[in-house]
Amino acid sequence: MPELFEFLKSKELKSKFLLKITELENGCLIWTGAINSDGYGAFWINGRCFGAHQVGFALLHGRPCKSELELHHKCETRPCVNGNHLIEVTHETNMKLSRTTLDRIPNVGSHLKETCKSNHLLNDENSYIDPRGFRECRQCRRDAVTRYRLKKKEVMPNVV
Repeated sequence: MPELFEFLKSKELKSKFLLKITELENGCLIWTGAINSDGYGAFWINGRCFGAHQVGFALLHGRPCKSELELHHKCETRPCVNGNHLIEVTHETNMKLSRTTLDRIPNVGSHLKETCKSNHLLNDENSYIDPRGFRECRQCRRDAVTRYRLKKKEVMPNVV
């Protein structure tokens, strides 16, 4: 990532980056610039888009994240760019630590939800973790499977 090394040398780019940050009481530095569809900040350097958290990490540590590793937000806040809240981990470790991934929602604190969209209780007994690691309400999953089977039966009535 030679562009990140260039970033570390450029006072102009650092100033541009720092203008797009708001500090919260918990120490998170929230990216107020562009946010991608996964909830992470996006920062452009010479026509190339970088995760704002990657830039924040490089700014604090003087180097980008190692190529074989990923950055994990210890604060579970995707738009946070505080390098002290980011740790380098393997992909496998990142998936185990990323509780928000299990909730399908990139919002902060989604792993603390007590009910699903249909207001069913979410607890260990009523939650299903699919093979990809996404958490679902068991009742909503049953309802979705029933709807799918009924729709399939309408389209192909002779199929058992």
